Amino acid sequence: MSTPPSPVTEELEIPDVIERLSKPDKAEHEKQIAVLDTAIKKLQARSNVLRSEMEALKTNRSTYGGQIQEAKAKFASLRAEKETLILQRNTITARLRHTRNEKDSTVKQQRSLRSNFKFGTKEEFETAIADLKHKQETISMSLMEEKKMIKEIELLQTQKLQVSALSSDKGVIEKQTNNIKEMQALQSKKNDEIDVVHAKLNAQKEALDELYRLNDEENKKDQFPVLAKERKEIKEQLDEKFTALKALRKEFRDANDKYYNNIRLVRKKKELERQKEEESRKAEYEAKLADYETEMAKIHPYQHEMDLCDALVTFLENNYAKELKDVDGTVAEVSSVTVELDGMKPLQRKEEDFMILGGGKKGKKGRPSKKAKKAAKLALPLAQLEAFSTVGLLPPSAADAVPDSLAAVKAKKVWFNEQTSIAETPTEAGVESAAPPKVAASPKKKSNHNKKFNASDKDAFPSLGGLAVELPSWGPGMAPPVADEITVAAEFADADVAVAIEVADADADVAVATEVADADTDVVTEDE
Repeated sequence: MSTPPSPVTEELEIPDVIERLSKPDKAEHEKQIAVLDTAIKKLQARSNVLRSEMEALKTNRSTYGGQIQEAKAKFASLRAEKETLILQRNTITARLRHTRNEKDSTVKQQRSLRSNFKFGTKEEFETAIADLKHKQETISMSLMEEKKMIKEIELLQTQKLQVSALSSDKGVIEKQTNNIKEMQALQSKKNDEIDVVHAKLNAQKEALDELYRLNDEENKKDQFPVLAKERKEIKEQLDEKFTALKALRKEFRDANDKYYNNIRLVRKKKELERQKEEESRKAEYEAKLADYETEMAKIHPYQHEMDLCDALVTFLENNYAKELKDVDGTVAEVSSVTVELDGMKPLQRKEEDFMILGGGKKGKKGRPSKKAKKAAKLALPLAQLEAFSTVGLLPPSAADAVPDSLAAVKAKKVWFNEQTSIAETPTEAGVESAAPPKVAASPKKKSNHNKKFNASDKDAFPSLGGLAVELPSWGPGMAPPVADEITVAAEFADADVAVAIEVADADADVAVATEVADADTDVVTEDE
């Protein structure tokens, strides 16, 4: 039977080299236990058989047992009676001793008092007092002698009273004497009764001894003593077996505890080694983290936003180079001719835009000019939209807004480079200032009431004065999740190919639409 291991102290002395102990053989231990259990069961079975045989012998033995029990009961009752009489005699003796002490004390007190008196009886005191009074009355004496005589008379009178009291105490002494005689008689009677009971007790003891002798002679002829002796030997053997069983279990328990303590010691050592290894790894990690934080502290706080600005500039320059080139040529042409007049821009009209009113014949309508090429709408990939939202700019919605967006991105990068700490969010003013300007509509363009309503157009709703317009929570202007640099670079690389294809398709569609419009215009002119 296995026992739970004993608890190990919290602080273990771990040596450098730990010897691994082998686990105690539980099967061998249980085998030894089984051998002892078998022997114990056999001895217990034999002991039960002996007990049954001895009980049968007790039942079928001679009648001396009952006689002995009766004799023992009678002897016990006589002994109890004798003890009761002795107790009563002791009580009487104690009372007698107390009464004698009281009598002796009274007699001693009277004797001490009488030794101080001049006379022994009351009559003698009265005669002496009368003589002194007569002498005082008949004989002339000095004052001092008269005073002495008066004091003597008073002393005799006091002693006379005391003698009267002592004479009354004689009755008490006589009463105590009578009580002593009565108690002595009771004591003698109790002694006689005790002697009688003692004689009966001795006779009963002799009868009981005789019964014991007869019983012993009869017991020598039966097997009861032999069975009792064998039973005693079996009991001694059982004690030895149980002692060996306890020692065997204790030995196995100690070996088991030693084995588990050894296991705990090994585990504790491994745990300490693992803790030291973890501490070293932690120290190494903290050192690397400190180096990393030192290197990160050298990086600009808006390095991520500046990288996004560079990526957007590269994206716009690579995918919209044609639009940027056309806009640069137009700007150069207009800047060489136009002159600003007091904050106003002059409008350049061509000859076919003039209308001659008044006299003259109405000539044939000339061939109308080709319609102006509409700016193609842009569909930027999600990665570029998130990049514009991260840097706090609005993405270009049309091809002609690409240059402004490019300039805004470059300006935003300059603004980020000038910052020294990271702000929570870009300011609304920065977003509005960096937004590309809207293309001014032609004053001659008529409003189309049948045009489809665009909910994403900000001009479709009037703005509230004095309130900042919040960015939308969805769409191009939403706040995108921050992506790491590797993911953004990969998305930009994938988006370059997709946008190049979309731009090529858009240019082809615009060219086809322009040709169709020109063809329709020619047909209408010929018909007229």
